[in-house]
Amino acid sequence: MQGCRPAPLHPAPAARRPPAEDDTKLRGKLRQIAKAHPRYGWKMAHRVLVRENWLINRKRVQRMWREEGLRRPANSRKRRRQSPDNPERLIATEPNQVWALDFSVR
Repeated sequence: MQGCRPAPLHPAPAARRPPAEDDTKLRGKLRQIAKAHPRYGWKMAHRVLVRENWLINRKRVQRMWREEGLRRPANSRKRRRQSPDNPERLIATEPNQVWALDFSVR
């Protein structure tokens, strides 16, 4: 019964395993970058690591950044400027009450 026999496979690919890497140094370095530069995200952290001669894949940096719970602060909304004459914001309560002009200079 030759139909039940497993297909012949070369044993080399199954026997070779990549070495398990210790990520503690990398994780510590990512935390250090995040603390020193709070506005940096994982992309900029990857650039910093590459400049410091780390051989690291950007997807690995992204995964570890997420696993460490590192995040950039959320962008805050910019406040609109107020008139220097009137500290209160001009809010129209009826039509044709507040007008704004835009002068363009060529």
